Amino acid sequence: MVKNSMYNVKVLVAEDEKALRDMIVKYLKREGYIPLEAKDGKEARQLVDSEVFDLAILDVMMPYESGFDICAHIRKTHEATPVIMLTARTSTEDKIQGFESGADQYVPKPFSMKELIVRIKSVLK
Repeated sequence: MVKNSMYNVKVLVAEDEKALRDMIVKYLKREGYIPLEAKDGKEARQLVDSEVFDLAILDVMMPYESGFDICAHIRKTHEATPVIMLTARTSTEDKIQGFESGADQYVPKPFSMKELIVRIKSVLK
């Protein structure tokens, strides 16, 4: 059952930690979103080049290409797509790099799924 008006909202979930990716996907589905998964930067780039997303959730530290790289690519190809960065890297320099690459939100790990859903709703307003 869809709990909100976000039905048909397509979300890229690019996260190399399978357990975390699975949890994010589960919560997104529960909230009525349509998640598409990428396990690394290479898969994320392929999906960005072949799909149109309403939102991208990107882990910063992924194999092949970083979340920063994918975010910058999204800004070049789908400028208006909101991007939420997930990362264990929480230095001021990392946050600045995230925002300079085009991120709309920067969420430090660990985080609660409730917080992530609230942030998603916020950037999709």
